[in-house]
Amino acid sequence: MRIQPTYQTIGAEGVGNCMPASIATITGIDLAEIPHFVEAAVEAGAVAVDGSTLEPMAWLGVFATVQGWLTRNGWSLDVVERNGASQLAHSEPVMCLALVMSQQVEGAPHVIVVDGAGRQVWDPQSLNERSYQPDEVLAMGAVTKLAWPPRD
Repeated sequence: MRIQPTYQTIGAEGVGNCMPASIATITGIDLAEIPHFVEAAVEAGAVAVDGSTLEPMAWLGVFATVQGWLTRNGWSLDVVERNGASQLAHSEPVMCLALVMSQQVEGAPHVIVVDGAGRQVWDPQSLNERSYQPDEVLAMGAVTKLAWPPRD
């Protein structure tokens, strides 16, 4: 699967848009067309980006919203349970959204692109000085192209 590397355009001055940038990287959809899911969840009080709701379960609501949007746009997001560094069972390489801890903002979550084994493929934050390792992935979801057109 080819990716279209996309950097986030919002950084430490607000709720970063690393998730939309990671989605754009995997899908090739223009960043401007992808909603800022995390900012909307923060404004609704569903999650916080200050470290107070970092449990992966707290982010499942955000992932569910992302899943709905992706499905309407011909893609799927399936939450993945990893067992060590095992590769997901797919016929071709899978790209995943991965929740990690930010290297730029202490206690804040960050989303990157990883392969099925949790290895970093792309980090939308250009200021990070090192790659994330698979054991730093808190949760991940496989993004795949749907084989049929979505229904409205």
